[in-house]
Amino acid sequence: MALDDIRSRIRPEWVLAVGILDFSLEQAVIAPALPLVAQRYDASATDVVWLITAFLLTAAIATPLAGRLGDQYGRRRLLLCSVGAFVAGSVVCAVGGSLEVLVGGRAVQGLGAGTAPLALALVRDHVPPERVSRAVGILVGAAGGGAVLGLLGGSLLVDAGSLAALFWALAAVATLTFTAIALAVPESPVRAAVPVDWAGGGLLGTGLVALVLAISQCNDWGWDSTRVLGLFVVAAAGLAGFAGRQRTARSPLFDPGLLVRRPVWSAQVLTFLAGLVAFSHLAALPLLAGLPKSTGYGLGLTTTQIGAVLVPSSIAALISGPMAARLAPRVGTRALIVGGLLCIALGNAILVVFPVSVLTIVLAGVPLGLAFGPTIGTTLDLVLASAANEESGAALGLTNEVRTVGSALGATVAAAVLVAGGEVAPGVPVASAFDDAFGTFAVASLVAIAFVPLLPRGGPVHARIE
Repeated sequence: MALDDIRSRIRPEWVLAVGILDFSLEQAVIAPALPLVAQRYDASATDVVWLITAFLLTAAIATPLAGRLGDQYGRRRLLLCSVGAFVAGSVVCAVGGSLEVLVGGRAVQGLGAGTAPLALALVRDHVPPERVSRAVGILVGAAGGGAVLGLLGGSLLVDAGSLAALFWALAAVATLTFTAIALAVPESPVRAAVPVDWAGGGLLGTGLVALVLAISQCNDWGWDSTRVLGLFVVAAAGLAGFAGRQRTARSPLFDPGLLVRRPVWSAQVLTFLAGLVAFSHLAALPLLAGLPKSTGYGLGLTTTQIGAVLVPSSIAALISGPMAARLAPRVGTRALIVGGLLCIALGNAILVVFPVSVLTIVLAGVPLGLAFGPTIGTTLDLVLASAANEESGAALGLTNEVRTVGSALGATVAAAVLVAGGEVAPGVPVASAFDDAFGTFAVASLVAIAFVPLLPRGGPVHARIE
């Protein structure tokens, strides 16, 4: 069968959903293994959370570059490069024998984060307008499906084999994803012949790395130490330089003109806050579940059991993507996002109020998962509807960038709160530290609701005319 025949028989959104599923798989798969990694390498909560943070940091740098390069050289071509980074990073993790190598491999995997905005932009290129909202819902749902596979399948591989087996499996999945995209997704017709702002990318990376490193090390070095204060100065200088660069660069990574549009800039505010609070529990909850029962509050679960108790949350996320797409035209963007933030507050509150058990984790995980579609999916759809076709790659890149930065800071803050609470033994936070972490993000999600009125009224269709 000819390549054109294959492409004519397959809806591109389903193949692109496989790419999103792979991205979500890469992102979520490490969470159940955090206690095992901490035990194997005698590492603290701050150390092992770098397996999440390193991925998110490089993702934050790669996302805008991939979006801009995709607009210039072809979105499908850059999507294949992004999936290739998943393959390379997984191989590095599989052959590594230290925590430092694992963190390095996770950083390489994070370079593939351009998969998300590029896949969404290709949906805009190849899906009829009347199907775009539903296609976005499919991709958001695929992200939830990837989380389910990552949490359960990954944890089974770790317990049955090893960490290396987990990453070899990730390499195989990414290779199959690469092949499917190469065969079934046509190249984008959109081109923007503009240079890439590499200097802006360098400033952004410098600022973000310095900021996250300062927050992660503040407990060990002290908030008033020269090193921490110096890192905050570098972070401020890097991010300020990046902001200034975007106003003057010939081809900025993020078009400042996009941010004057209310649906776009208001969506970025909510996207950052949602990213900050939506994924923070994945930095703390697996560690709590994996602590031995002898601590008096740990559950002593295996990696597989940790993955299993987190799966209901991911199933809820899988359902919430298409559900939010259907509800948006009926109830409006604001109501959906408020509902999502209330779900995050409820999930974290359950973990604080009730004694931690398998049942508590499951009950808390359902509202946390249901928040995914209303918060992440709705803001993506809003931005997609507000940008012209030739801007969609950059606009979606901006949205994914903001979410990724928020998620990285959320994971880092969660680890910092755990360490700040004290330890009963090396690498074992006290029970109250977990309550502090979950309580912090419950309150933060309620505070985020105050920013919802910034969004325009109505749903994505309304955004097109504001």
